[in-house]
Amino acid sequence: MSDSAESREQSVFDRLREVYHIPLLALAVLFAAWVRTRGWRQYVTDDGVLFASNDPWYHYRAVQYTVEHWPFTIGFDPWTGYPEGVAVGQFGTLFDQLIATAALVIGLGSPSEQTVQMVHLFAPVVFGALALLPIYVLARGLSDRTGGLVSVLFLSLASGAFLQRGLVGSSDHHIAEVLFFAVAAATIAATLRVAMEEKPIFELLAQREFDAMRRPLVWGGLSGLALAVYVWTWPPAVFFVGLLGIFFALAAALYQVRGVSPDHVLFVGVIMGVVFALLTLVTIDVFTIDAVKLSLLQPLLGVGLAAGCGFLAAFARLWDDRELDARLYPLGVLGVGVVGLGAFALVLPETFDYFVGQVSRIFGYTATQESRTVQEAQPIPLAEVGSRFYQSFGLGFYVALVGAVVALYRLATDDEPRSDLLLVLVLFGGMFLAAITQQRFGYYLAVPVAALTGYAAAFTFGIVDVRERIAAMEQPTAYQVMAVLTVLLVVAAPLAVGTISQQTQAGTQRYNAVDVAQGSANPGEVTRWTGTLDWMNENTPAIGAYGDGTPSDLEYLGTYDRTDDYQYADGEYGTLAWWDYGHWITVLGERIPNANPFQQNAGYAADVLLAPDEETATGMLDNGNGEQTRYVMVDYQLGMPGTRKYSAPTAFTDYDVNATELQQYIYTSSSIDQVIEQQDNSLARTLTLLSSQRAYESLRVRLYQGHGSRMSPVNDDGSVTVYDWDLNRGIPVASQGNLTRRFANMSAAQEFVDEDGTAQIGGVPGTPTETVEALEQFRLVHASSESSARDPRRAAVKTFERVPGAEVTVEGPADTTVTAQVQMNMTARERQRPTVVDGQLQYTGTGQPETFVYEQQVTTDADGEATFRLPYSTTGYEEYGVDAGYTNVSVRAAGPYQFTTPVETDEQTLVTDRYNATADVTEGQVLGEEDGATITLERTVIDRPEGAQESNTTEMMAPTPELAP
Repeated sequence: MSDSAESREQSVFDRLREVYHIPLLALAVLFAAWVRTRGWRQYVTDDGVLFASNDPWYHYRAVQYTVEHWPFTIGFDPWTGYPEGVAVGQFGTLFDQLIATAALVIGLGSPSEQTVQMVHLFAPVVFGALALLPIYVLARGLSDRTGGLVSVLFLSLASGAFLQRGLVGSSDHHIAEVLFFAVAAATIAATLRVAMEEKPIFELLAQREFDAMRRPLVWGGLSGLALAVYVWTWPPAVFFVGLLGIFFALAAALYQVRGVSPDHVLFVGVIMGVVFALLTLVTIDVFTIDAVKLSLLQPLLGVGLAAGCGFLAAFARLWDDRELDARLYPLGVLGVGVVGLGAFALVLPETFDYFVGQVSRIFGYTATQESRTVQEAQPIPLAEVGSRFYQSFGLGFYVALVGAVVALYRLATDDEPRSDLLLVLVLFGGMFLAAITQQRFGYYLAVPVAALTGYAAAFTFGIVDVRERIAAMEQPTAYQVMAVLTVLLVVAAPLAVGTISQQTQAGTQRYNAVDVAQGSANPGEVTRWTGTLDWMNENTPAIGAYGDGTPSDLEYLGTYDRTDDYQYADGEYGTLAWWDYGHWITVLGERIPNANPFQQNAGYAADVLLAPDEETATGMLDNGNGEQTRYVMVDYQLGMPGTRKYSAPTAFTDYDVNATELQQYIYTSSSIDQVIEQQDNSLARTLTLLSSQRAYESLRVRLYQGHGSRMSPVNDDGSVTVYDWDLNRGIPVASQGNLTRRFANMSAAQEFVDEDGTAQIGGVPGTPTETVEALEQFRLVHASSESSARDPRRAAVKTFERVPGAEVTVEGPADTTVTAQVQMNMTARERQRPTVVDGQLQYTGTGQPETFVYEQQVTTDADGEATFRLPYSTTGYEEYGVDAGYTNVSVRAAGPYQFTTPVETDEQTLVTDRYNATADVTEGQVLGEEDGATITLERTVIDRPEGAQESNTTEMMAPTPELAP
């Protein structure tokens, strides 16, 4: 071979050696994107694009706003948080600006709604896949390209929060946080390496030797910019500045103990702190201390970081000037820090407590009662930390621990420790605490875990001289190949096979990242709300039109000045639902929810839903100054016991009630025996679930289960069912296998309950322990055609309207109970019939509407008069629809009201009779637009024995027919 040929071949090898990582990195990014797009068609429907969970919907609204007003982002929003409105804080950030900009580019400046939706749908895939690039840079900086590639391989296969937050449809800011967190970490690590190379000192600033410190200045500025971009994406990311403060304190102490000046590290710390403070200062949104908004907090912490680094440098010089023992410097820094915190607590106690609360919320392994109702914000039980991290990272987490040990060894033994290694260790420790405090922060932990995994792999490769072989493009030896394969198998094999397992009838089923992505491709619960919210959009008055049909000028994508309490005009009403559903109501229903996933007004919503009486509930829904909450939406999970969300309001309410006071599980006796014998709570099997009387008195149960109707513990035949249980080690179990007992009347049932001690009248759906009177000002106006996933017989969502109610006065016998009943048809919902198909219970539609009977009782006075306030109308629906400013109700009466008294038999004449009447109630009367009515009850003789005599008898009439249940 000629010299020129050998030279060309060597040139090719040199080129391959320089760029071999690029196609591998590109493949990893493309693979990650492919995994994250699995099942994207599940989100695209004939009516538009759906998104997963809750927050992506508000981000979509923020993107819509920015598309309309580019480059500005949504600030104050009166379309949520009724009756105050809300400054959105964590939304309308750089995340939304980037998506909106992409939509504008793709849509050539005027994107269609579908284009915006599709860009928003795929945005998390892009952020998630691109996050591999800065993670590669971070890991490569710690070791080399092989370490960077191993870290990328690891993360492209991982199936934890880092994957799940980047799936198609999960269009939340979380995955953008990871991207810019990784960018910031990689930039700061690179800046620290530049500082180690250039060794800048503070005297250069005084001497204006800018050429000598150009690179540290530029890289320090870039680090400040990267930090600012991260915070612009998610304002609470300011916690990173706190971690940097800890890092710089540790770095200064480490260098000082080693006899090395910490100036070079602290120099770039000052630069990045100043730049970060300036950049966040010009983007302040509120001039308060607020961690969840762009506030004074971010620039103040930037200034604090810069000042802290300057102080550490001056303190180190003072230490040197006084020739103090360098090993005592860390204690000196610690002492100053303790004194400083103490002074802070004394001078500004409220601000100090605020900071302590914020730190504890992220790193303190604590959780409030409210946060425990949010799955992603719950802490990981310490006993489950290992298994949870294995599911997320496989053996990679333990490889990262090996990398951390190696890094600690290097920091302890090197003459001049590497500050970038210390940075990654600080991030690893901080994000570990964050991830076990709030499990969602597992996506942050993925970054230092990946970097340390790559570092450990590169360290192993270095031991067997693999890097030298690769650099020389030489064939590796057998043991080198074995070492490489071993590392790759340990890191990748568990993730490729699947770290998430589930026991099935066929055995253990394992799920890898592809399986998780495919299985997660589902919009979820929102699909059970879309029909209801479409109905609401079309069949309730537009905002501002309630009562007169004239919409206000409250534009859906308008711009509004910030205020603490937005003043809504007449007809601009609120819709109350549990806070989980607020963004759906805003975006899909284009109505204004009281509570939202910002947890704004969550306590208010809890208080209304748990209100023990109607007067309390209506008092809270009348917000004053003409601001009225008109609709209440209750879903199956809030209205039926035993669901995941049923007990959630008790964590937010001001009422003295907890979850255990609302419901009680009764278990099978045999399963509890097994629990006690094997000490395994998972073996417990529920026989039934009983609700307390307090649960039935709450507004949400009276609405969802009773539709506002009177509920009684007495069965139709007059009998009363009692549920009787025993206690096994304090656990309720069915009494000798028989849970129910039936008594002839209420007094007999109550006597048994009083004597037994572990028994209860009623407690199953629709059957309270004591009578619950009817609601007078709430009516069901829509029941969703979509059924609950748990019980197909029941609607997923029911919507109620608050109305004045029709005043109907009845005249009849004195001191007598009068019952008003009317059968109502849910015209939007089919009654479900149970059938057995192939041994499986299924429900099919009957073609007939689901029905219920509304019942209310009053007692006449001595003059024989009583007044009903009835919330359901029987006629006049077409006169008061949306055009008139009211609701096109889909729940309509099957006929008129029936008013009846109890059947009585005269002891002397033995004549059996009752008083009754039928009457219609108009929609106008229910809405307060028409006057009420007076009805005279007529006596109806049901039975007269032969020969019985009485005066003033009326013509004999047929008994009142029974209403269908």
